[in-house]
Amino acid sequence: MGIPLLFFFFFFFLFMRLFPEIDGGIQYDECKASRCSHHGSVIRFPFRLKDQPVPDHCGYLGFEFTCSEENRTILELPNSAKLWVREINYTSQEIFSMLQSQT
Repeated sequence: MGIPLLFFFFFFFLFMRLFPEIDGGIQYDECKASRCSHHGSVIRFPFRLKDQPVPDHCGYLGFEFTCSEENRTILELPNSAKLWVREINYTSQEIFSMLQSQT
């Protein structure tokens, strides 16, 4: 590799680092995954936690979870029930849940 090519790569990566908006305008660290508890399901795009200050592009509207007082991940279905989310499988696109008791 010649010296001019090394300079090109150095300045290219420096430029991309200084101006991240060129790379699609998304700040990657503002869409971090979250959880309701240490061992809870990982919540990441397309889902997000309700009432958390994250930008709109970090999850779809209506794909929101809440955390219960016991730090469980809860999915509230419109005009229906609250489901305790045990696991989210992003590969198979499945949510494993149980009906939350109404106590």
